Amino acid sequence: MNLTIEIPIKLPMELGRNSSRNCPIGMKAGLLADIEWTAHCCIVDARNLWEKAQGMMWYPLDKAMVKVQFLFRDNRRRDADNYIGNRGWKRIQDLLVQDGIIRDDSWQHCTIGHGIGLSDEDKIVIEIEILKKGGE
Repeated sequence: MNLTIEIPIKLPMELGRNSSRNCPIGMKAGLLADIEWTAHCCIVDARNLWEKAQGMMWYPLDKAMVKVQFLFRDNRRRDADNYIGNRGWKRIQDLLVQDGIIRDDSWQHCTIGHGIGLSDEDKIVIEIEILKKGGE
């Protein structure tokens, strides 16, 4: 069984390159910390639910296919690359390692695909396909 993680957040416009004119000083760091904490909680919750459903412990995966979808309520034009950089996906990817989902986020252990789509709420959906389980 694969692992699906849903992070119900909105990546705010204030985190863009022109954030100094859109965002009060200090607020940008606070927004990033909120997104990171939300992502961490959702990752741990999804892992715990998987363990309960499978009746076994989760071990960091040696090899995984990770698919990330940035889903939004509106059909506004967006460039996926803007969400993959260190403001969004990169930190969540590091949390997948830190929270014990994947062993390492290097290409030897993790293949990543990404996209943008429509949904009834703003969220990030991460689907992790188990290619090689971690040691038990």
